[in-house]
Amino acid sequence: MSIDQHIRDLAEQGTVAALEEHLPSILAAFTQPADPDRLYTLEQAAERMSVPVSTVRARVDNGELWTVRIGKHRRVPQRAISEFIESERLKAKFRRDQQTADPIGEADLEEEMNLILSPAKRRRTAKKKARSS
Repeated sequence: MSIDQHIRDLAEQGTVAALEEHLPSILAAFTQPADPDRLYTLEQAAERMSVPVSTVRARVDNGELWTVRIGKHRRVPQRAISEFIESERLKAKFRRDQQTADPIGEADLEEEMNLILSPAKRRRTAKKKARSS
């Protein structure tokens, strides 16, 4: 649940006292740094990233967002979400920088960005190489 929803729920209770009593703990919960080892379901990760669950599934399936398996369940670590967001930020910066640089082919640009910025793909490639050895 978002911080806005928590505040709305308290406001609906109709008392300023309830809002004053609970607001500090709500703000503290939302302003603490995220635990990098916290695990989220795909639905929770989607909510955290403000995207549809289908987008999270697609990013997981194509290796842009890594997960861990616990039994039959997939979980997305906070660290994976942070890495993905940073990777997307760097890709956007890279695209902006490329617009001012000498133009290169779109396929070359995409390949170069993926090689440079995708930690999940590097990790997966390293695991495949280790298994084949």
